[in-house]
Formats: sequence, C-alpha cells, structure tokens
Amino acid sequence: MIFMLGPEGGGLRPPEPPPLYPPLAVGVKVCASSKAVIGERAAKARYGAGWKNKLAYGIINEQVGFGRSRKWRISFSSLNKVVDLSARALTVVVDSESEEDVRGLVATLSSTDDTANAEARDEVNEIEDGEDHLGEWEAFDAGDNDGQPEIDNDGNDSEQRSENVIVCQGVEWHICDCVSDDVRIQPRFSAKLLWVDDCCAAERIPIQYFKMSFPTQMVPDILMWSGMAMPIKKKKMDEAEFWRLLGIIYSLTCTTSKRRDLWSLQDGIFPAPRFGSRYGISRQRFEVLLRYLRLCPPEEFESTQDRWASVRRLVDGFNKRQAETFYPSWSICVDESISAWRGKDGYYCSDGMPHATKIKRKPKGVRAELKDAACSQTQVIIALEIQEGKEELATKKYMQEWKKAAFASVTTAEACRKYGLHFTGLVKTATTKFPMKYFNDLEYNEPGDHHVLTATINGHSYIACGWIDSTRKHFISTHNTTLDGNPHGKRRWREVESEEHEGTEVYFHYTKRPKLVEHYFDSAKIIYVHNHARQSGLSLETAWGIQRWDHRVLSTLLGIIETDAYHMWYSFHPKGKKWLHADFTEDIAEALLKTSTDTRRLSASSDTSDVDLSNAGGLPHEFRPLKELPQYLKSVSPNSGHRALRRCSVCSSLASYFCTICSNVEHGQIVSICGLSSKRGSSCLVRHIV
Repeated sequence: MIFMLGPEGGGLRPPEPPPLYPPLAVGVKVCASSKAVIGERAAKARYGAGWKNKLAYGIINEQVGFGRSRKWRISFSSLNKVVDLSARALTVVVDSESEEDVRGLVATLSSTDDTANAEARDEVNEIEDGEDHLGEWEAFDAGDNDGQPEIDNDGNDSEQRSENVIVCQGVEWHICDCVSDDVRIQPRFSAKLLWVDDCCAAERIPIQYFKMSFPTQMVPDILMWSGMAMPIKKKKMDEAEFWRLLGIIYSLTCTTSKRRDLWSLQDGIFPAPRFGSRYGISRQRFEVLLRYLRLCPPEEFESTQDRWASVRRLVDGFNKRQAETFYPSWSICVDESISAWRGKDGYYCSDGMPHATKIKRKPKGVRAELKDAACSQTQVIIALEIQEGKEELATKKYMQEWKKAAFASVTTAEACRKYGLHFTGLVKTATTKFPMKYFNDLEYNEPGDHHVLTATINGHSYIACGWIDSTRKHFISTHNTTLDGNPHGKRRWREVESEEHEGTEVYFHYTKRPKLVEHYFDSAKIIYVHNHARQSGLSLETAWGIQRWDHRVLSTLLGIIETDAYHMWYSFHPKGKKWLHADFTEDIAEALLKTSTDTRRLSASSDTSDVDLSNAGGLPHEFRPLKELPQYLKSVSPNSGHRALRRCSVCSSLASYFCTICSNVEHGQIVSICGLSSKRGSSCLVRHIV
C-alpha cells in the first residue's frame, strides 16, 4: 500500500480514489427523477402507479449562473422539456451502467437528502405551471359531484386480470385497439322551434323569442295570485303592468346606476331615464308590485309544508313551456346551475333559503342548486329541477331504483339504456363495475394517447376509455367510436426574439383525441357556457338588490329564460350571430317597457282631441258617486260635512265617482274616476273608457 505525506508533514493519509462519475459539464448525459423534471402531478398522469421510480434522461446544454446559485440547463428529449436543475437533483449516466443501477443510486440519494428534492421541486414550479393548465373545460366538468355524497366504489379495487380480459365485479372488459363501429344508428337530428304561425324567421323580433321561452300560460294566474296578496287599497296589477315590471327588472342589467336612479328627473352628462313619465310606473308603484308579486296562491306561499312553493310553479311552467315550443337536438347535456345566496338559511329560520348547498372551495360556496338539461347544439336549457335537499330527494321518482346513478358511472349508463337512451360521461368517484385500477396502472407515452376496453351488459355494448391530456381522464360510453377525432387546440403565448419579430407570439398546442372524447368535451361545456352568459353577461342577480330568497331564485330563473331566448335568437335568426348579448337584453327590456302603450294609463295633461268617442256610449261602463257605496253611507251623511273621495285610477287626483262595471265592491276593488264637473273629468272619463 502506498501512503502519502499529510499536510504540513502531519502523518500519512491514503491517496484519494478516482471519481466514480465524471464531473458535470456541457454535453454530459445525466438523469433525474420524473418528478423533478415535469412535476408530481404530470408524472402520476404519465406513468401511473410507478411514477416514483421513473427517470428522465437528458443532455446538459449549458451552465446557468455561478457559485452556489449555479444550475444546469438540460434538454430532456423524451419529454420534450428544457429544465434548469441544480447539481443535487442530477446523476451522471455512465454508458456501462444499467438503468436499474442508476435508479437505485437516485433512490439512495433522494432518501438521504430531502432538502435537495425540495429544492429541485421548487426549481421546476415554473415548468409545472406551464403544463398544469385547465384542459378541455376541465375546470367546468359536467361530472362534478359538488353538494352530493360520494358514491362508494363497492370494492372496485379488486380486479381479476387475464390475457386481454379484465373482470371487474362480474363485468368482463375486453382490451381492444379501437372501436370503429357506432352502435347508435339513429339520425343526428337538429333542434328547432315550434312556432304557431308561419311567419318568416327574418321578420321575427327579439321579444317573440323571449315570449317563446317565458311561460306565458302562467301570466293570468300570476296576476290573480298577486291581486289576492295585494292590500285592498292598492290597485291590482294588470298584464301590461306585469310585462313592464319585467322590463324594469331587465333594465337594471343595462346600466351601472342604482335602482332609484331609473326614475331620476335631473339631466347630467346623459339624459335622465325618467321611467315614471315614460312608462307609466312610478318608483313607489314598482316597489309595491315587486313586494306583492306571487308565483303561487297566497295560502301556498305562507305554507310550511312545501317551502319551495313560491318558485316551484314557475319551474314547472318553464319545463312545460319548453316542451311545447322547443324541440332539442339529438345530444343533451345534464349538469347544474346555481343561485348564490348570502342571506338567511332555512335550516335555522322559517323565512330563509329552504336548502342551501355549501361548498367551501367554490367562489360562491353557499347557493341554491338547479339541476338542468340543455340542448348541446343551441345551448338552450330545456328542463330544470330544484335541488331540495337529501330528504326531499329520497322521495323523487326513480330515486330508489337508480339512487347510485347521480354521477357518470356504469350504473348511470345502464339506467339510460333501460329507457332507450345513450350516455357518455367522465368517471370520477363512482367506479362501480368500472376498471379504474387497470387504467391507473397503465403508462401513457405522450398527451393524447388512449386505451380502450369494451364490455357487454344485458345485451348492450359499453366502452371504457382512458385518455391523457394534462391529467388522466376516464370515460364510460354506450355509443360512438374511438377513431381519431379533431385534435384539441390550446392557445399559448411565447416570447420571440428575431430580426423580423420581437415580443409575444400566439400559437396553438394541439392534442390528439378520439371521437368519443371529442364529442364529450364539445357537449359537456354547454351548461357552463350558459351559466357564464347568465352570471357574467346578464348579471341579473348582481344588478337586482335582493333581500328575499324567493326573489333570488326568481332572478336566476328570469336570467335562464332571457339567456335561453338569446341562444334561440343566436341559433335560429338569420342575423342572430351579429348581435351581442347586451344588445339583445336592451332590446328585450325596451319592448317589455313599451308593452300595450296604446292602452296604458296616460297622464291627465295628455291631449284628448284625437280620441274618437263615437262608440264610447256603446261601451258597458256606468259611473256612480262614491257616497252610494256601503262603506261611505254613514261617514258622508248630509250632516257630517265629509265627502266620499278616493284617488282617481287615471290621474291619481281625488275623485268622487267610480265605475260600477270595472269595480268589485264585494272584494273592495274600487275603480275611481274624476267627475265630469272637474277640470280633468272629461279627460279621465275618456281615458278610462278607451
């Protein structure tokens, strides 16, 4: 053994052994854990259960920085990545070494130096953020199970495997390369509107599309119920006043001013709205109409048995109206819409929201939910159902039979096939009979890869498809194919420095996908697009200052109706695609405010010279003094010194006559009219008769 003289002659020391690995330098081949290169989430998605043992190999391109902050820029060709990593996260690869040896060394180093792993993880955060995008409307997934209890997978982890066959809870799934034949043979028909008349589509106006979506058959009942709730001394609401009430509500979304400013009389930079003089409804009258607006009989409104009665009839009326006037396309999306609520909770008080779903991670976590179905072609919602709570949900039709079919699952697909429907959904937690463990153990080479399994249950064909984008996604379907579909293009930005161009450049990153996945993502976003147009575009819930929970749900329903009307206009009118949603809303509000302007009450100062009274004598109107009414017989006796006076129904001045035909004395509904001897008498009389 050869010894060398120690420093300053202090003893002997053995010679330093040659380095086991060459030093880091440009051109050296290195390896690192896949987690350090692409991040934990992307590694799990790409390699499945064995992601911890996967290595990425690359070549050092250059050194970045000096001293303790020095890093190495490495090109990982297999992952198509260029990442800056510190020396602690790297291992030099010698040609004579096997991959197992390198993996063992990396595992040893990682177990002895957790700080290096944390440092490497922090250094690739930027790369992770670039890849961890929201792909294919992932943030707005139609299979979301918020507000519902998770479904147990019933022991789905135990799968029996043999060559090309996976048995999962009695269902045999067969591995196949591609499904090329679609078992659904029905034609893919388009949506259409069922108009009563034969008018040309180009001649129709926006208000006609609105009334196609609004349950107009309920208007007489709403007027009757609101009149029953109105105090005796208040004038009852008529149909024209009801439409103008809706017009004012929609007008709130067309301005940033407060509600009271709509009745302002003072001009500023812009002319004052003057809603009172222009449309015949004062601010006080608007508040009265809104306060006593009823969508159900008064006895049901005050009942505690059905706490959703105040909005249930409008939901049922909307469903009936859509079934009568709209024929959806062959593809329908089922999801949910919300009505955010920050007021009282019905769990703690009688006048609060009967059932509020609470999800902490959501931006608007406390809300009422509406389950809805929409046409995938036109984005028109065709049916709604109130999410009433766990106890009420248990009493629903089909609940006992298909209580585990609330989310996308094999059970849901079986339920649809039983009633002659096809189904495609994104499987998340409801994994009963679904080979989820098999898909989790698979490895994907690159984004866009997919694997397919097929099964036959009760004579019907089912397709299980696993596809990878930024994360793994698993689908269950009863139709469609897995042939190559149109790739999904994701818009990206990058900095460019060249002689011709310098700055930011927009480009598209394309990911391949089968037709089954393409159809799902093209259809699953429909209700979220509708919700975005209603909440961020129309914003009726925000514009309407609301104190009552039934008005909150009403604002959501009115928003759904108006957004449906816009989507009908957009899809069926020749000029619909040229209109913005805000322009359509403004046109609707103006048309509603001008409803029946020829018959509404005019002010007493209006000119009556153009009114034709030739047929007025033939109209069934009779005017008598108010003192003849029973309630005035004692108070207006000849010796009392008092007169029987009420507000005129036309000009609101004090009047001493009433119309016996238009009044309902038994129910206290008196229609007062100015006498002919007064200065306004002839004008009010003419306006009332006409």
